[in-house]
Amino acid sequence: MYLAGVIPGPSKPSNEQINHYLKLVVNDFKSFWHPGVRFTRTFKHRFGRLAKAMVVPVVCDLLGARQVIGYAAAPSAHYFCTVCDLDIDDIEIIDRAQWPAKSESDIRVFAQRYRDASDEKEQAYIFQASGWRWSPLFELEYWKPSLFTVVDSMHSLDLNLLGNHCRNLLKIDLKVSGGEALRPGPQVLLKRITDNNNELQALDACQDAIFDNSTALLDLLLTFHRRVLYSFCLDYDVRDERLDVVVGTKLFLAKNIVSWRQRTDPNSTVHIFLNRYPRLSLAQEELSPGRQKKKGREQDASEATSRSNTGDIQDSGSLNAPLPLNTPSESSAFPGVVSEDEAVGIAAGNWESQSRERRPDPESQLPEVDVWPKLPSRTTLRNFANHLISFNSSSSEEAKKFYGRINKSTLQYFCHIIGEDVGGLSGKQAIYEHCIQTLNADEEKQVQLIEALSEDLKVLQEGAAFLGKDVMEAVWSDMKLTRLPLWITPPPHDWGTPGRGKLSANNWRVICCIHLPITLIRLYGKESGRKKKILDNFMVLVAAIRCATRAVTSPQHIESYNSLIQQYTSGVKELFPDYHILPSHHGALHIGDMLQRFGPKHAHDSPHYERYINFFHRMNNNNKLGDLEGTLLRTAVRCANTVALMKDNPGLLSCAENMITSMKRVEEEQLRGFRLAELFNPQIQTAGRPGYLDDYEYHEKGIVHGIYHPQKCHLLHLEIQTI
Repeated sequence: MYLAGVIPGPSKPSNEQINHYLKLVVNDFKSFWHPGVRFTRTFKHRFGRLAKAMVVPVVCDLLGARQVIGYAAAPSAHYFCTVCDLDIDDIEIIDRAQWPAKSESDIRVFAQRYRDASDEKEQAYIFQASGWRWSPLFELEYWKPSLFTVVDSMHSLDLNLLGNHCRNLLKIDLKVSGGEALRPGPQVLLKRITDNNNELQALDACQDAIFDNSTALLDLLLTFHRRVLYSFCLDYDVRDERLDVVVGTKLFLAKNIVSWRQRTDPNSTVHIFLNRYPRLSLAQEELSPGRQKKKGREQDASEATSRSNTGDIQDSGSLNAPLPLNTPSESSAFPGVVSEDEAVGIAAGNWESQSRERRPDPESQLPEVDVWPKLPSRTTLRNFANHLISFNSSSSEEAKKFYGRINKSTLQYFCHIIGEDVGGLSGKQAIYEHCIQTLNADEEKQVQLIEALSEDLKVLQEGAAFLGKDVMEAVWSDMKLTRLPLWITPPPHDWGTPGRGKLSANNWRVICCIHLPITLIRLYGKESGRKKKILDNFMVLVAAIRCATRAVTSPQHIESYNSLIQQYTSGVKELFPDYHILPSHHGALHIGDMLQRFGPKHAHDSPHYERYINFFHRMNNNNKLGDLEGTLLRTAVRCANTVALMKDNPGLLSCAENMITSMKRVEEEQLRGFRLAELFNPQIQTAGRPGYLDDYEYHEKGIVHGIYHPQKCHLLHLEIQTI
């Protein structure tokens, strides 16, 4: 291992400061790639050898990788994925065929423009448009960040996926008995604009820009919020022809709109837009029925069509910080990413299912309006409902005071529950008065509203924890009766208790892949109902982890992993409807791509480097950074030269055989506890050995479906001896 340098603390460098350190490494690798470095002599080539080298891959945690490659730092931002161009609003889409790919050439273009920007304002605009900053790694002509940045399985699978499944889905609660992990119903969040006046004004301005079709159309579209562009694309079915749904980040949607606007074929929805302009789409008018039509800019459809076909359009001007972006006539799609200040993601609603049905004519088909902006908690909604029922009229003093506490969306939601159509009411005050009047006049609707919001909270609280006190005690008891091989570090015997604190990645994998399956299969393997479904879903996750962490891999193993992780994710969405997919969960869906590009996980996983980092933290030094790296490098070179010298001299090698054995033992020593990553040495062949099953036999033997062999745990190729 070559230690290039140690970045001094006490805090990590900023996004710009880290470029100075990367520049030093890049300068060396630029000459290694072209023309290459010639060594006068190597161990196998006495007369020298020309060597070439390249930087592949980048192995970091999520935050570190983003900073190194020049991507947006927050994984919760709209541009959350380093591999695909999916937006955080679309994270609930788990069909890989609907994920837009990133364009490496366009990424490089935006990075170079960021570097060449004249001031910080222009840099901020470029970053808002693309999500990319300049990184010295772009000086390497072969550098492709979306292909070379590894989604680390230790952080993505062990720490996040396994830990999140136990903590947030199964839940650990030592105060109650184990339940069925009951959850409230899903709370659908809206991805598009509704009747907010500011957003509707933004949509008007967006339609003006699209109608004018100026040469600066792409620049103008990038100034709008992603929700505005998404709403327009959804209403007029503007999408990538390779995809069945409207997805992608802001720039991706903007490029699709620019390409769509240039179409002249009669079947295109462009003509529907031109005929309706300046009115909004039918779907948007359905969502904002009380809004007055926009005045001005009236033009008939024939003139609009003529202007569109002839291209006789005056440039309406560019942005304050203009960029030489592509004109509307260019149809190549840039990678769609959005501004860093749009960091709060809005989870996906059910509009995907509506846009999945291809709608060639938005005039004839309207999506059903059954999605809501983020609502208060169910407890708050129930309290609001009780207040509304208690008011005799909206003019009472109590009703006037309460008016400021409730928003329009909540009132519309209540009216939706009791079956009241408030489409003709434009303002919050009118809906408020109508809601109170209706509830006062009809006691059945009062009961209907309260019952819809009154789930048995006691049942939910008592059944929210699958890993209750009795289950955890059973797990701890089985752990004491389980004898692990010496090369597996046992997890803490009191894991799950408040006093234990955080667990390491190694702890989570051993717990979830060995101890929990032993106990949960024994407890629930022969049951039916929700607990059995939760167990089956958990075992699918364990099987997926097993496929992803093998020391050898193949196309069949990768296909098996992709199928299992997809099955697990679908099961989570079904069993836990209130759970929203996390960026780390989405990253786990890309692990198959990492295995296909870079091979087995031990070749590109972080535990090896984490152990070295821990070693450096514990190593005594004189804090002379700069000299420290040189000392480490010289020591490593001396060790390598000594080994090569003795191997080159058979007589000397025989005399130093004992010393060579000791050196190899020290070299192969594991420095810390993540030994499960090296559970299966590629040089050790276990296939065909008696008592061992491969991954495909696991499913045939019913391991995933809950069959437990008390004397053998075939899941990890281990023999578990019970006392």
